[in-house]
Amino acid sequence: MKRTPKEQREFDRARINEADPVAFLISVMRGEPVPLRDEIGAVVGYQRSDDLALRTAAADRLLKRVVPELKSIEATTETGVTFKIVSPFDLPGSRRANPTKSTARLPTSNSSGCAT
Repeated sequence: MKRTPKEQREFDRARINEADPVAFLISVMRGEPVPLRDEIGAVVGYQRSDDLALRTAAADRLLKRVVPELKSIEATTETGVTFKIVSPFDLPGSRRANPTKSTARLPTSNSSGCAT
């Protein structure tokens, strides 16, 4: 049976949800045994990784799902004034659309030490 692209995406998402990749990454991060499967998906054993790099990579992957990568913060005061703070710097983990082009300007100080 041939699926439409939309049906295929929905089918793939359902299979991924069934596999529970988040639980798998948590197990790897904790150094717990994870199932080894054969080509048809049957569990043929378990393996535990003490590799710190692998466990750290799993933790990093999970962290990106939980903590958003902030590029800016927008807030509105009680008086209705809205302001937006955008970082002029490339923050760790940030993805700028054009990292070589920044419109931000850092304050400079004059000879008396006051910001201008």
